[in-house]
Amino acid sequence: MPTKLIAYVNRNFVTRRSVRIPIDDAGFVWGATVTDRLRTFDGQLFHVADHLARFRESCRRAKVDVIESDEQIIEISNRLVTANHHRGELTLIWLATPGVSSGFAANSNGRIPTFIAYTQKLVTLRAKALARNGACLRTCPINVVIDPLIKHRSRLAWWIAAQQVHEIDADAEPLFVVGTSGHVLETSTANIVAVIDGVVTSPPSGSILNGVSLGVVRNLCQNLGLPFAERPLTKDDLHAASEVILTNTSFCVAGVAKIDDQSIPFPGAILNQLLDAWSNLVGVNVRPGRGS
Repeated sequence: MPTKLIAYVNRNFVTRRSVRIPIDDAGFVWGATVTDRLRTFDGQLFHVADHLARFRESCRRAKVDVIESDEQIIEISNRLVTANHHRGELTLIWLATPGVSSGFAANSNGRIPTFIAYTQKLVTLRAKALARNGACLRTCPINVVIDPLIKHRSRLAWWIAAQQVHEIDADAEPLFVVGTSGHVLETSTANIVAVIDGVVTSPPSGSILNGVSLGVVRNLCQNLGLPFAERPLTKDDLHAASEVILTNTSFCVAGVAKIDDQSIPFPGAILNQLLDAWSNLVGVNVRPGRGS
């Protein structure tokens, strides 16, 4: 009989199917949910310290407490991976909310924070499609209301944008640009970099989520002798780029083949260099279908 997946909820290990968030939890009532996602390579969590630092910073900025210490979160996470790894490579998700509200009040009197950790099997279908066809993006103006450095689940604007994009192209995903300036931000699932005159270029830190995978790409570029820079990017910059690359926890890096019906060179030489370098870093071939 298959072993049941386990999860962690507020100081208890439970079966994953039993995980519930009360309807009066502020994570539901107010959309006040902070999150982070990690993945394993060969059964080992990747860059745990970086993800945990980002998770703590998101919680601090969102005013969401987590009772568990860093050491406890790491111990919980490793236990979940050990218990659930029979399903293959995993992603691990942390969720934090302020806990159950008193009615609809936003005050924190007597509230116990909610912390949940659970795993999912790493799904490679999207990664395989991206490796084969490249990503298709459509730019969507968006007004930034929530601090972009918080990784959160208050994503109604992203949901609406995705549905609007899918009405035009079912295979596309939104690429968000600032409504007033037109500066490129990120997609709903990934950071983005463009290769411009040989320089791997990211939107500026502080305007986008502090992507752990983006940080890996920055370090890999340094090791490979590839120049890396940050500056505001526009749609025109992306259209003129020799390559456009997405960075994400699940698929690591992937190339972009089209933005707003304009083709982008795909696959590119730097994408292939990054895939090889990432594979060497983790000791697993991260190219979809080849050991990932």
